[in-house]
Amino acid sequence: MAPVVAAALISGAVNLLKTGGDLYSKNKASDAAQQGIQYQEDKDGIINQEESRLQNWYDRNYNADTTQRADAQSLLNYTAEQIKKRNKAAAGTQAVMGGTEESVAAEKQANSSAMAETASRIAAAGASRKDNIDKTYLQGMQGIANQRLGQKDKMSDLELQRAGQISSAGSALGGLNIDVGSIVKSFSGSGD
Repeated sequence: MAPVVAAALISGAVNLLKTGGDLYSKNKASDAAQQGIQYQEDKDGIINQEESRLQNWYDRNYNADTTQRADAQSLLNYTAEQIKKRNKAAAGTQAVMGGTEESVAAEKQANSSAMAETASRIAAAGASRKDNIDKTYLQGMQGIANQRLGQKDKMSDLELQRAGQISSAGSALGGLNIDVGSIVKSFSGSGD
């Protein structure tokens, strides 16, 4: 075989190896980064679900009527029953002992004040509850925002890693030097 043909074949084989190895390395680096990106996108879906669940919780709890809660209803019913009993007792005392209309009216006024105070305490507890719901919601949304920022940072890191891996894979194979001239000379020298 002529030395020039051998050199051309060797040079072509080396270039083919460089190109094939370069493509293989780049694909491997790209595949690894793509898997990392896919994981981050899956994580994004989980964060979206968490955000939706938090928003639904907030809407349900913040907009709930405090007076319709079971504990508030129980307290209102208990207070109303106690007021009925006290009003009935005041009317009975007046009938039996001969109390004045003013004393019965004063007792009824005191009982009405007790009901208003109970309702006021329920409203104050409701306002405090809403403040706590706001605080919990804001903390949750801040946590979600931090997760999203962390996720964006991780995706940027993955893209930078992919670019670096692709670049280094190409550089490593591109740096492969085969002196075709020396090979040709060795073939030429061996034929003498």
